Amino acid sequence: MVNSMPASPHSPHSPHSPHSPHSPHSPENPGGLRARKREATRASIQDAALALFSRNGYEATTMEQIAQAVGISTRTVHRYFPRKQDMVTYDRFNPFLSQYYRAQPPGMPPIQAFREALDAIIRDSAVDGHVTGRARLQLLLNRSLSIGGIADYIDTQRFMATLVAERMPGHTAEQVRVVAAAVTGIVTMVAADWLDNPATDARATLDEALALLAASGLDT
Repeated sequence: MVNSMPASPHSPHSPHSPHSPHSPHSPENPGGLRARKREATRASIQDAALALFSRNGYEATTMEQIAQAVGISTRTVHRYFPRKQDMVTYDRFNPFLSQYYRAQPPGMPPIQAFREALDAIIRDSAVDGHVTGRARLQLLLNRSLSIGGIADYIDTQRFMATLVAERMPGHTAEQVRVVAAAVTGIVTMVAADWLDNPATDARATLDEALALLAASGLDT
């Protein structure tokens, strides 16, 4: 859900860019190069699928049409995305959020670390293309009562909880989950607002909301 907002850590000027010399995904690393090629193919398939969903409708779009749009076989599409709904729920954002979050100073409370990480990601510009990012968000929100939409939200909360736990040693699992749920809820709220009004300053709104959450002392 987060990754549908206009944001990206791919700036070559970012000290934490995935293409930095010390990254396992740098061009000097053959294994990293193969992983990047696979990820590029996966992203191309998702972009094509989201564009078709937006233009023709989710139900009317076939796997064959998506394969044709990318210029690959239907079998290859199925290898990357076994089900059509996987093209909506697949989230490119989490690895980048992990990287930025873990780059924050040790000892920084998790909510503030999320605040700094998300602000840096948005500042660095767009993980997803603007059009395809909005298309994915629209589908996720419209299908929020479907198994796919619910599963995506639950997966996001669990992912956030793993990050929160790293900065809340000694706290109970319930405390960690509450913080993760609060941050996830705020991000979802801001993303939904941006969908309704693209002129919304998502960066400022997100920062203000997370600042209010941090002031609650929920993660101390």
